[in-house]
Amino acid sequence: MPLFDASDARRMMALFGGWFGGPRVVLRGRTIDGAKREVAWIALGMLGEPPTRVARDALDGCRYLIAVEHYERALELIPNSVSVDWDLAPMLHLDRDRLAPLIALAQHAGRRKRRRPPRVRADVVTAVRHLYARSLSGEPVTPEDLRDALGDWA
Repeated sequence: MPLFDASDARRMMALFGGWFGGPRVVLRGRTIDGAKREVAWIALGMLGEPPTRVARDALDGCRYLIAVEHYERALELIPNSVSVDWDLAPMLHLDRDRLAPLIALAQHAGRRKRRRPPRVRADVVTAVRHLYARSLSGEPVTPEDLRDALGDWA
Protein backbone atom coordinates (compact mmCIF):
# COMPACT_ATOMS: atom_id res chain seq x y z
CA MET A 1 0.00 0.00 0.00
CA PRO A 2 1.73 3.18 -1.11
CA LEU A 3 1.75 6.10 1.28
CA PHE A 4 1.89 9.67 0.05
CA ASP A 5 3.66 11.19 3.04
CA ALA A 6 4.20 10.93 6.80
CA SER A 7 0.81 12.52 7.56
CA ASP A 8 -0.84 9.74 5.56
CA ALA A 9 1.13 7.23 7.64
CA ARG A 10 0.04 8.99 10.86
CA ARG A 11 -3.62 8.62 9.82
CA MET A 12 -3.09 4.93 9.13
CA MET A 13 -1.31 4.37 12.46
CA ALA A 14 -4.19 6.10 14.25
CA LEU A 15 -6.63 3.83 12.41
CA PHE A 16 -4.69 0.64 13.17
CA GLY A 17 -3.64 1.73 16.65
CA GLY A 18 0.07 1.27 15.95
CA TRP A 19 2.51 0.03 13.34
CA PHE A 20 1.02 -1.43 10.19
CA GLY A 21 2.49 -3.27 7.23
CA GLY A 22 5.80 -5.07 7.06
CA PRO A 23 8.71 -4.13 9.32
CA ARG A 24 10.97 -1.28 8.35
CA VAL A 25 14.07 -2.53 6.58
CA VAL A 26 17.48 -1.08 7.40
CA LEU A 27 20.61 -1.52 5.29
CA ARG A 28 23.94 -0.14 6.53
CA GLY A 29 22.17 2.12 9.04
CA ARG A 30 19.78 3.60 6.44
CA THR A 31 16.07 2.82 6.26
CA ILE A 32 15.31 1.45 2.79
CA ASP A 33 11.65 0.62 3.47
CA GLY A 34 9.25 2.01 6.05
CA ALA A 35 10.74 5.52 6.35
CA LYS A 36 7.35 7.30 6.21
CA ARG A 37 5.92 4.94 8.82
CA GLU A 38 9.02 5.46 10.96
CA VAL A 39 8.53 9.25 10.86
CA ALA A 40 4.86 8.80 11.78
CA TRP A 41 5.84 6.45 14.62
CA ILE A 42 8.12 9.10 16.10
CA ALA A 43 5.62 11.94 15.50
CA LEU A 44 2.87 10.03 17.33
CA GLY A 45 5.18 9.36 20.26
CA MET A 46 4.83 5.59 20.05
CA LEU A 47 6.82 3.73 22.67
CA GLY A 48 9.78 1.54 21.78
CA GLU A 49 11.27 0.87 18.41
CA PRO A 50 9.16 0.10 15.35
CA PRO A 51 9.44 -3.46 14.06
CA THR A 52 12.76 -3.61 12.19
CA ARG A 53 14.57 -6.05 9.95
CA VAL A 54 18.28 -5.41 9.32
CA ALA A 55 19.45 -6.48 5.86
CA ARG A 56 22.89 -8.13 5.90
CA ASP A 57 23.91 -6.91 2.46
CA ALA A 58 22.52 -5.31 -0.70
CA LEU A 59 21.06 -8.56 -2.03
CA ASP A 60 19.35 -9.24 1.30
CA GLY A 61 17.86 -5.74 1.19
CA CYS A 62 16.84 -6.34 -2.41
CA ARG A 63 14.99 -9.49 -1.38
CA TYR A 64 12.93 -7.59 1.20
CA LEU A 65 12.13 -4.80 -1.25
CA ILE A 66 10.95 -7.30 -3.86
CA ALA A 67 8.79 -8.98 -1.20
CA VAL A 68 6.93 -5.69 -0.64
CA GLU A 69 6.88 -4.96 -4.39
CA HIS A 70 9.28 -1.99 -4.40
CA TYR A 71 10.95 -3.09 -7.63
CA GLU A 72 12.53 0.25 -8.55
CA ARG A 73 14.33 0.50 -5.21
CA ALA A 74 15.32 -3.17 -5.41
CA LEU A 75 16.85 -2.68 -8.86
CA GLU A 76 18.93 0.22 -7.54
CA LEU A 77 20.42 -2.04 -4.85
CA ILE A 78 21.54 -4.81 -7.19
CA PRO A 79 25.24 -4.35 -7.99
CA ASN A 80 26.07 -3.92 -11.68
CA SER A 81 28.17 -7.06 -11.51
CA VAL A 82 25.04 -9.14 -10.80
CA SER A 83 22.86 -10.07 -13.75
CA VAL A 84 19.17 -9.34 -13.40
CA ASP A 85 17.90 -12.61 -14.84
CA TRP A 86 16.27 -15.83 -13.68
CA ASP A 87 19.52 -16.95 -11.98
CA LEU A 88 18.84 -14.26 -9.38
CA ALA A 89 15.77 -16.09 -7.97
CA PRO A 90 17.61 -18.87 -6.09
CA MET A 91 20.25 -16.42 -4.88
CA LEU A 92 17.52 -14.27 -3.30
CA HIS A 93 15.45 -17.27 -2.09
CA LEU A 94 12.48 -16.07 -4.13
CA ASP A 95 10.09 -17.78 -6.50
CA ARG A 96 10.53 -17.00 -10.17
CA ASP A 97 7.05 -15.46 -10.40
CA ARG A 98 7.92 -12.96 -7.64
CA LEU A 99 11.05 -11.96 -9.58
CA ALA A 100 9.28 -11.51 -12.95
CA PRO A 101 8.32 -7.82 -12.41
CA LEU A 102 11.91 -6.96 -11.47
CA ILE A 103 13.27 -8.61 -14.61
CA ALA A 104 10.70 -6.81 -16.75
CA LEU A 105 11.61 -3.49 -15.11
CA ALA A 106 15.32 -4.14 -15.67
CA GLN A 107 14.73 -4.82 -19.35
CA HIS A 108 12.55 -1.72 -19.69
CA ALA A 109 15.14 0.42 -17.88
CA GLY A 110 17.81 -0.76 -20.29
CA ARG A 111 19.70 -2.88 -17.81
CA ARG A 112 20.73 -5.85 -19.86
CA LYS A 113 22.08 -9.15 -18.80
CA ARG A 114 25.78 -8.89 -18.13
CA ARG A 115 27.92 -10.51 -20.78
CA ARG A 116 29.71 -13.32 -19.09
CA PRO A 117 32.98 -14.87 -20.14
CA PRO A 118 32.97 -18.64 -20.47
CA ARG A 119 32.78 -20.18 -17.05
CA VAL A 120 35.82 -21.87 -15.69
CA ARG A 121 35.12 -24.11 -12.73
CA ALA A 122 31.37 -23.50 -12.71
CA ASP A 123 31.09 -26.23 -10.07
CA VAL A 124 33.06 -24.07 -7.62
CA VAL A 125 30.88 -21.03 -8.33
CA THR A 126 27.74 -23.12 -7.84
CA ALA A 127 29.04 -24.57 -4.55
CA VAL A 128 29.98 -21.13 -3.17
CA ARG A 129 26.59 -19.71 -4.26
CA HIS A 130 24.90 -22.59 -2.42
CA LEU A 131 26.88 -21.77 0.75
CA TYR A 132 25.87 -18.11 0.41
CA ALA A 133 22.21 -19.14 0.15
CA ARG A 134 22.63 -21.33 3.25
CA SER A 135 24.10 -18.40 5.17
CA LEU A 136 21.13 -16.20 4.22
CA SER A 137 18.76 -18.75 5.68
CA GLY A 138 20.68 -18.63 8.97
CA GLU A 139 22.62 -21.88 8.69
CA PRO A 140 26.24 -21.68 9.78
CA VAL A 141 28.92 -21.94 7.10
CA THR A 142 32.22 -23.23 8.42
CA PRO A 143 35.72 -22.79 7.00
CA GLU A 144 35.64 -26.51 6.20
CA ASP A 145 32.52 -25.97 4.07
CA LEU A 146 34.35 -23.25 2.15
CA ARG A 147 37.46 -25.43 1.73
CA ASP A 148 35.33 -28.27 0.37
CA ALA A 149 33.50 -25.91 -2.01
CA LEU A 150 36.72 -24.36 -3.32
CA GLY A 151 38.40 -27.74 -3.85
CA ASP A 152 41.88 -27.32 -5.30
CA TRP A 153 41.40 -23.51 -5.42
CA ALA A 154 41.72 -23.39 -1.62
